[in-house]
Amino acid sequence: MISLAIFTHLLCVLGAYIACYRSIKTYIVILSLRNYAEANPTATPLPIEEDEKADHDQNNIESAIGSTDTAEPRKAWWRRIVDSNGFIITVFLSLSAGLAIFLVYGVPKITSKFIRDNIWTLMAGYSVYGNIFSTLQCILPRPRIDKLIILKDNTEKTKYKYESKQIYQNQSSISLDNDYETGLPIPEIPFYTNLNFLRIVSVLITTAILTSGYFGSLWLSSLVALSQVIISAGMIFLIKISIRFVLILLIGMISIGAVAIPMLNHFLPNNNKGAPEQKDPLAPPWALNVFMMYNVGMGMMLPAILLAATHRFEYLNSSTYALNEPTAKNGEIHAPLSGNHVPRFKKPITSVGFVSYIASTVFFHVTASYTFGEKGYIDSMVLMGIMFYALPITTLGMFLTASWNGNLRQWLDHRDQWLPQLNPEHVEQLRSKSYRVTEKEEMRRIDDDLMSFQDEKREPLQSDSDRF
Repeated sequence: MISLAIFTHLLCVLGAYIACYRSIKTYIVILSLRNYAEANPTATPLPIEEDEKADHDQNNIESAIGSTDTAEPRKAWWRRIVDSNGFIITVFLSLSAGLAIFLVYGVPKITSKFIRDNIWTLMAGYSVYGNIFSTLQCILPRPRIDKLIILKDNTEKTKYKYESKQIYQNQSSISLDNDYETGLPIPEIPFYTNLNFLRIVSVLITTAILTSGYFGSLWLSSLVALSQVIISAGMIFLIKISIRFVLILLIGMISIGAVAIPMLNHFLPNNNKGAPEQKDPLAPPWALNVFMMYNVGMGMMLPAILLAATHRFEYLNSSTYALNEPTAKNGEIHAPLSGNHVPRFKKPITSVGFVSYIASTVFFHVTASYTFGEKGYIDSMVLMGIMFYALPITTLGMFLTASWNGNLRQWLDHRDQWLPQLNPEHVEQLRSKSYRVTEKEEMRRIDDDLMSFQDEKREPLQSDSDRF
């Protein structure tokens, strides 16, 4: 168990390094589109549907001028609650909690052990398959073109926002429409990035993990923890929150857990007194071992997310970025970036963070037998207890390095830059520009009709002259 724990923890460190590399490549693509949008705010056209509905909207405006009831009726309070995003999230979390309670307390009472084992095995298989598939998509993304476009905001229909349109080759589901013509050659999709190929590989890996777990081996189950680290650190961006907020939240969670777990063990009755009651296990051991690896990944992914965010922070504040800001020409860029296009820059905070990340693993395995006791260290705590070491030690190393370099405040206040907000003045300029383009096209169409009409008139005259 101890050798498995060391292997799993070091594998998660490798996953954090891969996630940092993948996230910086994705971030440079986003920054390229952002810089183009800020430098050319009126270069990206409005959606085509806006031009088609211009006359209809104008008629609605003219008809509403003489109307006295111009204000929209106020929605009822219950309607506003139902339409809000928070209500949807609350319902989803409630259903998830209800399903978990039903699986833990309801399923054992109404089903046999055979059916219960199959339910948990299917749940574990589906969960592992989703994690592995997302990880492969993160590591092996399909080559494409990211094009800057403007769409209507989903929450406020009267506003517009920038979006990144992903254009692939030979994909019928996301074919290249006339609205998204591009001047760049669309890259071919290698077979190893094809979604069907990744699905087959994910099924094979999931089958191998569950099969090895069924026969008592947990070595392949370490891939579950690895996938969770790569997905979380490689795909989570701090757009609306700062590193300071994340640190307070995560350290608060770890502190509450460190205090609550011993208190619960102290106040709960000791079930070991007397003859222990024999109960059927909640789930088969191979399924529980897989879900235990999610806890391991949780403990290792928290510092990995901070490492990836710090990596992006140091790129934004490096001389490499200041001297050569990436810009997507004409709002188009090939993605993902090749290895040659990823710039080199100094990253002392990230480097010290990785050293602290590895040191936390070593320090845990040296001292955990004294902290958790010999039995607890040998049991599953040898895998899951890393969360009480990795996050504080890694954070402390980055905190001290940022203080030493004099950019502690900037590091704590860092938020990932994203596509900018679309200024209403620029929307009006784009709308007037689209109207002018529409008028020019209409005049051109009229000219073409006149020329064709004149040609039709000349043809009979020319035939009459040929007779004489």
